[in-house]
Amino acid sequence: MTLKLEYIIAITLFVAGVLFLSLSISGTKSYRILLTKGEKAIGKVSEIKYKNIPGKRQQERTMFINFTTKEGQDITFKSGYSSSSARVGDTITVYYMPDNPYNAEVKLPFIMLMAIYFIIGAALLCILLSLGLFAIAIHEQIFFNDKSSIIASAEIVELKGFRGRPVSKDNFNTAVLKTETGQTIEWNVIGDTGITVGDKTTVRINIKNPKKFKVEI
Repeated sequence: MTLKLEYIIAITLFVAGVLFLSLSISGTKSYRILLTKGEKAIGKVSEIKYKNIPGKRQQERTMFINFTTKEGQDITFKSGYSSSSARVGDTITVYYMPDNPYNAEVKLPFIMLMAIYFIIGAALLCILLSLGLFAIAIHEQIFFNDKSSIIASAEIVELKGFRGRPVSKDNFNTAVLKTETGQTIEWNVIGDTGITVGDKTTVRINIKNPKKFKVEI
């Protein structure tokens, strides 16, 4: 049994959304713990290393930060964030955990935090879209399978604008279809779909509720 395209897209969006959401939340959670439970110190950029990225012109940039804890312990750590404007010797705010000073990170700029929250929002949107696609696919599976519906030939007998407006290429239009069984169906279409009066098509109609239909172009 092959998966329908709707299911494949929904699964892809759901997996991508969950993956990005879990990674983003994990990163922000660790950072929030540092902000709320960690100690604050002023550090210095002690070293910047560059690494070539295969197949790309730009280089990966890594900052190493040095700071001193309240107890006088000298700490150097690799930051997960690297500012393109930072230079060796620049001072920078650092947050660290008192019980493990090597668990430290620099204070992220506001725009970086906004980017992280944007990724979280995009991940949530992917999950919602995937759930919507699942719902649509399941709805079609229930109402328009071979047992619950019939297929009928139909002809477009009229095109009219949405709610009495003139037919437009940029707005909703309504195509009136007449099936071989004599049923009249009004099918809402968006913009210029290339259909004209006299075109033939097929319609899948739900047996129990003929008002539920799916035009198969």
